[in-house]
Amino acid sequence: MKIGFDAKKAIVNRTGIGNYSRRVAVALSETYPDDDFVMFGPRKQPVEPIASHENLSYAYPPALGGKLTYELWRNRFLRGRLRRDGIDVYHGLSNEIPMGLDHSGTRTVVTIHDLIFLTRPETFKPGMRMKLKKKTLYACRHADRIIAISQRTADDIVRLYGIDPAKIDIVYQSIDSVYFNPVADERKAEIRDKYRLPERYILCVGTIEQRKNQELIIKALPKLPKDICAVIAGRPTPYQQRLETLASELGVGDRVTILNGVPTADLPGLYQNAAIFCLPSIYEGFGLPVAEALASRVPVIAATGSCLEEAGGPDSIYIDPEDDTALAEAVMKITGDEALRRNMIEHGAEFAKRFSDATMAKELMAVYGKC
Repeated sequence: MKIGFDAKKAIVNRTGIGNYSRRVAVALSETYPDDDFVMFGPRKQPVEPIASHENLSYAYPPALGGKLTYELWRNRFLRGRLRRDGIDVYHGLSNEIPMGLDHSGTRTVVTIHDLIFLTRPETFKPGMRMKLKKKTLYACRHADRIIAISQRTADDIVRLYGIDPAKIDIVYQSIDSVYFNPVADERKAEIRDKYRLPERYILCVGTIEQRKNQELIIKALPKLPKDICAVIAGRPTPYQQRLETLASELGVGDRVTILNGVPTADLPGLYQNAAIFCLPSIYEGFGLPVAEALASRVPVIAATGSCLEEAGGPDSIYIDPEDDTALAEAVMKITGDEALRRNMIEHGAEFAKRFSDATMAKELMAVYGKC
């Protein structure tokens, strides 16, 4: 089988959907060496390295003409290229597929990560919201198969777009195997010194934005012992200033560390130095950092209301994303009960094993076979 990927995000995005796209391409090419995979993107060189395999190649516009040239090529001339290259299935990895492929003879699959722009519209600007709605609705209606990254996302697709659930497959994202590997004590000490990490901290990883709701952690700090701090790591948005102001107003500014631009290589150490991981998001499509924390053997507290139970499993603790008292109580419960803490760590690490590259690749190939 020859699979093509709409690899725009894989090429240009360092985090989030970019990471997902790169992991899909590498996992499939490694798991299925007798099949061929082609990444169709705006340029050959990705922002993050993609493992080189003989059966994984690139395709891109014949001339460098910027974003407009790429979009024209992608939406007008790609159909002919797919036919000439003998692509059996074309997989849009980032919520969209080019227009007109349903009339090209090439079967299509699209991964829908979330419909947060519809479920939480206040977190998006109107123009962006309309753009995302148009792209995802087109993809859901015209793709032969839809991959949802969680049951909650699948339910949203059915409820908000009226799509037949029989058209949807749920395939969870995989975790980089590096998170399952214990970080050496020397390396953990280096990470602690590099970022001036406190001895005991609650960690939150993810874009620092209102939807992620990191302020709940800060609001919980005054209710916790003074040696328990918060470390928030992620790409900054204007919301970061709100967090810094809130921490100052609550008198916990010296207990909050905000880190921007943490390299991927440092994340395992950041996780494994943490006492607790917390993702209090108001809404998520899946919540990959929760699964990464479980693999890193860190007890997890996450918010109810979206899909985080799917990422965190039955042995994590879930709290209302608006209840800082419940968060503080959950932290005290974990830190005050070593047996509970060990149980959460052991069962959580076992639960995280289901998010492997091999499992994801096998399930994706099964979806392609349905086309």
